[in-house]
This record gives sequence, C-alpha cells and structure tokens, in this order.
Amino acid sequence: MLQKLKLESEKAGLRLNLKKTKIMTTGNLNKFKLDGTEIEIIDSHTFLGTIITRNGSMSKEINRRISSGRLTMIILEKIMKDRDVTATSKSKIV
Repeated sequence: MLQKLKLESEKAGLRLNLKKTKIMTTGNLNKFKLDGTEIEIIDSHTFLGTIITRNGSMSKEINRRISSGRLTMIILEKIMKDRDVTATSKSKIV
C-alpha cells in the first residue's frame, strides 16, 4: 500500500520523504523496507489531538486527559479562591 502511495504521489509531482515516514500497524510487523530504506514502526501516534496506540489501548489517552484536567483545575482553583474576583465572574467561568 505504501509503495502504491509513493507511485501515485510521484505521478502528481510529489515525493514521499522516506526518512520522515513512519508506520503503525496492528499486526506483528517488525521490519519494513521501501526502496531499500527501512521505515520506522511506531507504537503510538497523536492524531488530531488523540493518542492512538498499536494495540488499541486507550490508557495513554485517558491519562493525558486526566493530567490536562488536573492542571486546569489547579489554575481555576487560584481564581476561585481570589477574593478580588466577583462571584458573578466565577460563575461564568464554571
């Protein structure tokens, strides 16, 4: 499939940079070569802000979201405890 993508890209005048190309598969692929260049096989990838793993596990994504939420709550806690911020402003934040 990657070979076909490379050929079709070249027809349109585009070149596939094999040094930057990485693949992720659900199979047991250990090595992959295209035109004599070994392509890196990765275990996880961030796609549109979501972490996708090779085995389909969502634990990395869940942990990332929990950490992000925790950080946001720490920032909001400072605002909620600030006496200079009005109750109206605080209710608009929540």
